[in-house]
Amino acid sequence: MLLRADEDIVRRDKDLPELRTLLDPEAFVETIQPHVPGFEVESARVVYLKYKPGTNCLAAYKMSVGGREVDVYAKTFGPDAYVKIENAAKRKSVPDPLGAGRVVLEERDISVAFFPNDDKLKQIGKLSENGGKVIERLLPDRPELWGGELRGLRYKPERRYVARISVDGEPRAVVKFYREEDYWTTRRNARAFSNAFKTTGPFRVTALIGGSKKHYAVAFEWQSGEPLGEAIADPAQRTDALETAGAALAELHAQPSGELRRLTRKAEAEVLDSLVEPLVFNTPRLEGQIRSLARTLSEKLLREAPVWRPIHGDFYEDQVVLGDGTATLLDLDEAASGDPAADLGLFIAHLEKEAMLGHVDRSVAASAAESLLEGYRSWGPEMDSGKVRFYTAVGLFRLAPHPFRGREPEWPEGTEEILRRAEELLKTAFPISA
Repeated sequence: MLLRADEDIVRRDKDLPELRTLLDPEAFVETIQPHVPGFEVESARVVYLKYKPGTNCLAAYKMSVGGREVDVYAKTFGPDAYVKIENAAKRKSVPDPLGAGRVVLEERDISVAFFPNDDKLKQIGKLSENGGKVIERLLPDRPELWGGELRGLRYKPERRYVARISVDGEPRAVVKFYREEDYWTTRRNARAFSNAFKTTGPFRVTALIGGSKKHYAVAFEWQSGEPLGEAIADPAQRTDALETAGAALAELHAQPSGELRRLTRKAEAEVLDSLVEPLVFNTPRLEGQIRSLARTLSEKLLREAPVWRPIHGDFYEDQVVLGDGTATLLDLDEAASGDPAADLGLFIAHLEKEAMLGHVDRSVAASAAESLLEGYRSWGPEMDSGKVRFYTAVGLFRLAPHPFRGREPEWPEGTEEILRRAEELLKTAFPISA
């Protein structure tokens, strides 16, 4: 059953008549059940949503089938559906646990792919039958890992697949598979951080141990330790954990920029501008607020002189693993040379978003933010508090689509509260000095 806000989107997007099917888990189960004979689809939940109004929608599902969880994603298309569906029907399937492969509902303009079938990550289709050979090609100098078990950790259809290599039940490495267009940037970043950067404090990165141009994959040593998110949930560990993470981030920012791409002010503004139309379509009653906020943020960014320091680019609690007085920063796919305040602001924006959505207590989010900043100050230079508030507002605008994409039960209210908080922060942000 859809929320009223979802019903409104479905009603207004006349170019995607099957959007309802992808947004509604019950409708999706009803649609897909006839195509998995011999198995009962018990339930399904959306775990990732990529929606471009009037053009296409991709919905990734976790389906419970016969007591196991199965990854599957579906797409529906707009005016060029006949071409997309025709192409989908021509693609070959690889074996999957249900024997469904790919399902193309031509009369309904829906294509469905059961993992490891993926239209953009074609290389992962080889893993079920030839995973050992893939590991050998990735890690030619690590024969002790060739017989390891490859098991999925995270999957974003048509974007990225992350798997763990275990030997005798012990995690030993992580492998990330990408689209071709993303692979080269990721490999360059991994090399820059693994090989060129030096650390004398808490900052750590996972060692790059292999890669494959054929499979568009990179491999890293497994990083053991405690996820920062778990430490934040523990009052006894929270302060020390966040101070360590903040200090590690400051040390990253102090490294030389090396071969990292430059994140210009124009590029930062373009990210915000790209979110405006989808946000307006999903929440038309907030149109004035969305356009005004995006314009103000972009104008302020474009007036600022560039800053070229190494930044993580997607820094939040899931990207940190704690060790003995150290913090390993993961997933450097978005790393760049840019403004360090962007990392701090985005981390705090994530904390505030989680509090606004009711996933964490607001007092915990506030104290976590202060501990992170305290740790940062202990290792790096004093960061202008007004600039951090400004970048927290930028981060919140970037996160405004997340309640919808994450299928939060009250996503319209969550979106509105995130935007309102960004406006409040802008009012208290100090002018950013050039």
